[in-house]
Amino acid sequence: MEQRPVKEDLQFSRRPPPSSTVLDPQPRIRALAVSAPDWISGTKSEHALNSTDPASLFNACRYAANLAQKKTGSWADSNWAVSRKEIRKYFLLMYSLDDMDRFETLILSTRPNLLLLGTMTLCMPGAIECAKLAKRLLGDDILIILGGRHITETIYLENERTRVPSAVRHHSASPGRLMREGRIPPIFDIIIV
Repeated sequence: MEQRPVKEDLQFSRRPPPSSTVLDPQPRIRALAVSAPDWISGTKSEHALNSTDPASLFNACRYAANLAQKKTGSWADSNWAVSRKEIRKYFLLMYSLDDMDRFETLILSTRPNLLLLGTMTLCMPGAIECAKLAKRLLGDDILIILGGRHITETIYLENERTRVPSAVRHHSASPGRLMREGRIPPIFDIIIV
């Protein structure tokens, strides 16, 4: 039986196309990390004791950012593989829904394929609004990962010693449960505890 040579389709190849065919090289991972807003409206007071920097979000993303800085693994080919000063433009701490214009501008200018969305319980309505906007703007071209304190407090193990999927429990405020019950739209692709 004669074998025919297989023509490699560059669109589906796992290898990047030859550099001569790349006109506008974009990193494979284009990530944004956002702390969802907890207020309906308003701006952060300059007298507030809290930071204007998304410190907890930086902490949550530190391993990915470290890999990007070291040019290691998949994160080496990301928009985070830039100087520490430059990486800050891919992080956003939102205070209220008044910040949605800034968020939309950042989404449209960056065109991320990965949105890391951090939320506390008070911020959950803001996280839903952010995810809805990102999906409306980019559709299935963006993967939205939800994490943060709210997730950690609403998804738990029935018994901490039993680490099997059947032992996972969802509080009534768990985003996974809310999506399954149709109480919020299915806008989060991955939920990380």
